[in-house]
Amino acid sequence: MGFLNLPLMWLGLAGSIPILIHLFNRQRYKRTRWAAMEWLLAAMKRTRRRMQLENLILLLIRVAVLVLLAAALARPYVQSALAGGLGDSNTHVVIVLDVSYSMDYRGPDRTTPLEKARTIALGILGT
Repeated sequence: MGFLNLPLMWLGLAGSIPILIHLFNRQRYKRTRWAAMEWLLAAMKRTRRRMQLENLILLLIRVAVLVLLAAALARPYVQSALAGGLGDSNTHVVIVLDVSYSMDYRGPDRTTPLEKARTIALGILGT
């Protein structure tokens, strides 16, 4: 069984020979100075500082978006000392009740989920 794998191993090594020859014999690039390249390098040096600043601002905006998204998902509750000192404040309450056919199911206690939801909603509203 070891002898069957030996020719495959040699073929694999033989297949890597052209790749090794290519890697060893490839020509190194030669630097040639010419006017257009000098102009491009000078322009790149001039704009490098501005591009770094723009990239930094973009990075800060991206981080701020992620931080604000995380804060929004955390649902922070902040109670101002000024609002607490003034007493009652106006509060808006929105209650949404599902009035689909599934809310009309009567359970063993003979009340529907819709009636239970109305009772809870009226308790929240204080009427």
